[in-house]
Amino acid sequence: MMKLIMFGPPGAGKGTQADILGRRYGIKKISTGDALREVIRSGSELGEQVKDLMDQGKFVPEEIVTEIIRDRVSSPDCANGFILDGFPRNLAQAEALAAPSGAAPAGEEASQPVDIFSYDSISGYGAAVARMRSLGVGLAGTPEFDDFVAMLNSRHGLDAMPVVDSLLFCSPAREDASRFMLATVGELGLPAIRMRMEETFQGVPMLCVSAQATDAEKLASLRHGFAGPGILVLEDLDLWGAPVIDAADDMAGFFMAAMSRGAREAVSLIRQAVENPDVYVLASASSLEAIDPFFTELLFPLTCVDIDYPTAEERADIWMDIARDHPSIRSVSRDELVRLSANLPRYDIYMAAREAIEEAYKQGLVERRYIPVSRENLFDKLAAYQPLDSAEYAELERLVVSDFSASLGDLNDLVG
Repeated sequence: MMKLIMFGPPGAGKGTQADILGRRYGIKKISTGDALREVIRSGSELGEQVKDLMDQGKFVPEEIVTEIIRDRVSSPDCANGFILDGFPRNLAQAEALAAPSGAAPAGEEASQPVDIFSYDSISGYGAAVARMRSLGVGLAGTPEFDDFVAMLNSRHGLDAMPVVDSLLFCSPAREDASRFMLATVGELGLPAIRMRMEETFQGVPMLCVSAQATDAEKLASLRHGFAGPGILVLEDLDLWGAPVIDAADDMAGFFMAAMSRGAREAVSLIRQAVENPDVYVLASASSLEAIDPFFTELLFPLTCVDIDYPTAEERADIWMDIARDHPSIRSVSRDELVRLSANLPRYDIYMAAREAIEEAYKQGLVERRYIPVSRENLFDKLAAYQPLDSAEYAELERLVVSDFSASLGDLNDLVG
């Protein structure tokens, strides 16, 4: 059975591509809007409930949408597979869709929105980790650092370290900034509230708030804000718009006004976190300049931690990490990989390696034998991520063609 999910921003062509794939493979395309309209046309009790909500201009609750999609993909016309367009939009929806029908809601331990990991779990961030260590992040509890802080407190006549500024992690590759920010959350080891902007299936921006903690007691302490030490995580802050909404005199304006009330509650939480000396405020963005001034003023004082593309030394660490986890890639020269992955963010390096590994794996399945990742395969995947005008792209293309020509020569010798 073929199960496909289409991802992309509004207007990217998800629906068009889904239609093409559906016709080619003879599988059903399912969009959230179509599924809702079908259940309304059915005249069922659930359909009447959905119709009432939509007629009032209200959002259909996420759990109802998930149940409708789950029922739809279980229909006979989806027996050979299906394509989902516009759903799921986040990990929670994906997990809910995969859960057995009627399963009990996930407990507190299962509701953590992100994995908890630390700086030791990530590679290629040496400069950023050194910067955070210079700020004292993640060093509390180590005897040497605690003694040093005690000395500074005594010499300066203070009871504790000064409050850490709000920290903004900036990177031209937002995935790199977000990953390092989440590693910082794990490094601090405190309960966290995470805020990020997403779109509803109607295309309306929505601020999502979730909580993360190492145990149920700490998780419960976050239900009404920060009752003690904690972390506020603001993800992709450059994608947020300032919550300034004028009075509404139509239905669309009414919804925006309703959203702005929620936004004002979020702003209040951010302001309380910034003013609380026991709470770390962490944010990520592509750059400081890309953030609306409303938020830079809200987070003041703000310290920027720039996470540039990895250096040669950091790329060497990344490739060592990949080779440690994936033995099939070890035959490719690490020195070449370090050199030819210059100008790539960490996320793209991992994705190129993953694609090459999966391609070799699938080829092995077809041929019923183990096939390691080839130099040509990996270089081809790296070239797909390099800028077309870069020297690295030109060299990768040359090497791929050269390796392919050599393989043809070997084949001719074999045939001869």
